[in-house]
Amino acid sequence: MTSSLMAAGLVALGLAACGDNQSDGGEQADAPTTSTAATAAASGASPAPSSTSLRPPTSEIKVSRAAQAPGFIFVAPKKVFGAKPRPIAETGAEIIDPKGRVRWFRPNKGKNVAQDFRRQTYKGKPVITYWYGRLSNGTGKGKAYILDESYKRIATVEAVGKDIEADFHDFVITEDDTALLGSYRKTKAGDKPVVEGVQQELDIETNKVLTEWHSLDGVPPSDSYEPEGARSASSFDYFHINSANLDDDGNIIVSARHTWAIYKIERKTGKLLWKLGGKDSDFKMGEGTQFAWAHDAVPEGGGVYRIFDNVTGDKGAPTLGDASRVIRVKLDEKAGTVKLLSEQEHPDRIATGTQANGQRLPNGNLFVGWGTSGVFSEFTPGGRMLFDAELPSGLDTYRAYKSVWKGTPSGRPRVAAQRSGGRLRVEASWNGSTEVVRWRARTGPSAKRLKATGGKARWTNLETRFSVPAGKARFVAVEALDKRGKVLATSAAKRVSR
Repeated sequence: MTSSLMAAGLVALGLAACGDNQSDGGEQADAPTTSTAATAAASGASPAPSSTSLRPPTSEIKVSRAAQAPGFIFVAPKKVFGAKPRPIAETGAEIIDPKGRVRWFRPNKGKNVAQDFRRQTYKGKPVITYWYGRLSNGTGKGKAYILDESYKRIATVEAVGKDIEADFHDFVITEDDTALLGSYRKTKAGDKPVVEGVQQELDIETNKVLTEWHSLDGVPPSDSYEPEGARSASSFDYFHINSANLDDDGNIIVSARHTWAIYKIERKTGKLLWKLGGKDSDFKMGEGTQFAWAHDAVPEGGGVYRIFDNVTGDKGAPTLGDASRVIRVKLDEKAGTVKLLSEQEHPDRIATGTQANGQRLPNGNLFVGWGTSGVFSEFTPGGRMLFDAELPSGLDTYRAYKSVWKGTPSGRPRVAAQRSGGRLRVEASWNGSTEVVRWRARTGPSAKRLKATGGKARWTNLETRFSVPAGKARFVAVEALDKRGKVLATSAAKRVSR
């Protein structure tokens, strides 16, 4: 069944991790202001109580069918380059469920943005990771962060070296608990000012460089399809590294947008082993295997690689088609050939010139983030669409992922309440909790004399609104309940407003 679950206006949501908001560098700082009241004031309505200040964007669910893989969706909405700012909604890292309801939101601050937001594994435990920093001409300067299940930051990873900072395109934690991190470095190729790609593997605990590769060590600027001067008049971004992953032999697979190619790099020595695609490919490209402006090259094992083929690039750049796709190709290194195994386009034939990714889910489904379109989708292995959603106009997300996640924020839920006739209008939030399914209010004449009031209210979004009998209540608290009715946590008691 196809359903449209477009929420009206903004979804009122809970506070940032552990009940707090995030500062520019990933630190947490208390910010107990009220978004519901602000929204009401902007519309001319009387202010209502709110337990949160956050204003995350709301995705429109266009398709939702059975057989979807379990899990939550990880996106990082940001303003599309050139689009007008949306004064009502914030942008940032966001975890939503398949109905579009927000479970966790961490807003961007100032000119900084979150990118490549996803779940990974570190030291055998699930974590969430994201890059945070500033963007410029399709590259970024920032840091990568690792958060545990309570949303506490447990590690920060930075690029190391002169004139380089961590770029946003890819931050991968390996099975060895090291980090693969790309960056951009201005240098010269002969007398020509260029920007080369630098791929580093770093020890996460010490931030020490373990391996390093530079694109100029084997890939000349003449391999580029990018028009010179397209991004900068002072230096030529000829390579544009945008992903790195370990192959099943332990070596590194690197993707470069501007050379239309992926590369295998020997992990220990930095030797370029082979090049797939682009000019002078080491493999004979079979029918349907040529790709352009690609992103997110991921080894699936056994010589199979999954690639997001953007097909088209920036305005005025050469193109190979009119619909982006996720392709799976099979390499035969001995024969020097490559063949197409599968391809997945969006039914609307979306063409996204930048960004995007494809993720293989545990049940075999394919989850796709369609880059600048702001669309993200799920497909069966046979190509049937099961899920399709879109961010509000003017916003996109660099990538989109789907993963099982259990968030257990260390802070307490928050509550606000207002008397309205014989009822209390209650607002409850607990940002980051994936386990709360119902709320129960406790009211009383003082903060120490509270009792359960009314029934259990179903969780409807990160901030849930419900009402209970007012009686003579002057204080209110809320209990967060799991699916078995167990109390997960209780908020502090707050005075009822009038």
